[in-house]
Amino acid sequence: MTLDSCIRGRNATTGTEVLPLGPRFCHMFTGMGTPTDDVVAESRDPPADELTDEELVGQYHLAPASDRSRLLIDELMRRHQARVVAWCYRLTRNRDLARDLAQDVFVKAYSSLDTFRRDSKFTTWLYVITCNRCRDDQRARAVRSRQALQDMIDAPLDWNGGLAALDARDARTVLRPLMDEVLDRTEKLVMTLHYGHDVPLDSITAALGLTNASGAKAYIVSARRKLKTAVKRWTVKS
Repeated sequence: MTLDSCIRGRNATTGTEVLPLGPRFCHMFTGMGTPTDDVVAESRDPPADELTDEELVGQYHLAPASDRSRLLIDELMRRHQARVVAWCYRLTRNRDLARDLAQDVFVKAYSSLDTFRRDSKFTTWLYVITCNRCRDDQRARAVRSRQALQDMIDAPLDWNGGLAALDARDARTVLRPLMDEVLDRTEKLVMTLHYGHDVPLDSITAALGLTNASGAKAYIVSARRKLKTAVKRWTVKS
């Protein structure tokens, strides 16, 4: 009887079924295949999907460099991926951004698993990481928005470059309310046509029938002056 047949529970000579024998028992009679504690421990490991979140993390801590550790991490991600994306969307209201932030959350969680205390719930710990990552992103976006708006106001004639530095969501939530607040109808129209649609100033002057000496350019100068003051106020408030 070979070691393989011991483990499989079948007599290699007769082909008849025998009682399945463990690796230690086979070694006692054959002297083959000395079992190790790792082999025995592995045979007792329950499937990852039968463990709680906290048990998954606990087993990962026992052998973070083992092949099984990857299965444990994959199971945690499988369980909570949709939940983390939903949390990120609830905090940002941006579906594409939520998916990107969720990836960051799992990277952060993986690198911080040694800080998880098993007397707390894993989902609570994961939610705190999610909130912190979303807040960091919101703060970074606010800084970029303020800087882009300020650069846009200060630049002599390059508002298009400033607008390009703002994504569509930032432009809607920051720039449009400021324009609605401080510009009159003609100023808003001139600014939108020139900076939003790249219409030349002389074409705007002709299209709107502006009869003042400087045409559309005068409205640009006036609008920029008003917006510069508004941006400064907005920066202080935010």
